[in-house]
Amino acid sequence: MRIATARQRAISVGLLALLVAVVAGAAWWLSTVAADARLELEARTELLATLQRAPLQRGLGDSLDVDRREPYLTAESETIAAAALQTRVRGLVENAGGIVFSTQVLQKTEGEGEERRLEVQVVFEATIEATQAVLHGVESGSPIGFVDEFTAQPARLAADTGVPSRTLRVGMTVTSFWRRPT
Repeated sequence: MRIATARQRAISVGLLALLVAVVAGAAWWLSTVAADARLELEARTELLATLQRAPLQRGLGDSLDVDRREPYLTAESETIAAAALQTRVRGLVENAGGIVFSTQVLQKTEGEGEERRLEVQVVFEATIEATQAVLHGVESGSPIGFVDEFTAQPARLAADTGVPSRTLRVGMTVTSFWRRPT
């Protein structure tokens, strides 16, 4: 009888220890969930306060909220606007240290109304950093430009090592829009 009683006690003590461990684990888990919920609530409260202040800042003419770049090419004719876009793209490449091999204005027939879409195709060689500067200049400059097509490949192998150089041969199509002057 004593063996069965000692065994039952051991099982009871083991089950009690297991129950205490499960309850402690559940309490720890609930505290971490509550802490995460508190942090999430604080973040959302801060975001809400920021969003509620935003209309007041916009009303003061804060330029951070509105893109004030000129969206259209300014020129008297579509041909002059296309030449201006071509000059702008060539200038971005040359100012970044690239070498322009060709530029071409692509004729588009879409947009017969007040606004016309103009495209310039350019092929150049430049370092990775210069290419990044060109892309940034096209898409963040004024008038607003878009890179529609972009291809890049190593320009040549370095003569000494046979490893591709850091120079890229890039082909890209830049789009911008021209509006007929009123």
